[in-house]
Amino acid sequence: MQLKVITARNSLLMGISTFASRPINLVVSIILARLLDPRDFGLVALVLILVQSTNLFTTLGLDKAIIYSQEDRRKLAFHSFVIETLFGLVFFLLIQMNSTWLAQWLGDVATEPILLWLNSWMLMSSLGLVPYSLLRKDLQFQKIAAISVISDAIYMVIVIG
Repeated sequence: MQLKVITARNSLLMGISTFASRPINLVVSIILARLLDPRDFGLVALVLILVQSTNLFTTLGLDKAIIYSQEDRRKLAFHSFVIETLFGLVFFLLIQMNSTWLAQWLGDVATEPILLWLNSWMLMSSLGLVPYSLLRKDLQFQKIAAISVISDAIYMVIVIG
């Protein structure tokens, strides 16, 4: 099959996945807005910013390195997985152990239980980085699209929980 056809098909799949994920995120926001009073909704949003920002530091650019590298795939994947898992675990533990201080830094001690709960999402996402990058390297966007929608649904359960 020509690269143009593969690219067009995969772009369409990723577009569909993105449009499927948007309603999930919208539903999460609406449910949280209905379940929580405005103050608590703001606390969840504040913690989400901290956890998602920390998640940016755990990737270390390894996802791009896996995609573009010409090195032995198995060796690269193994080393990347070990490094990514260790960094994800380190950041997870740092947040867990310093949750009281971080909650005070955020300006409200009520954010501590939210922080502890949402921190688990960061650890889970670090475990999926290498397989996700390998799928992208192999242009397996139909699998990525399905995983993305499922991942957003799991995220919804964690955030609402």
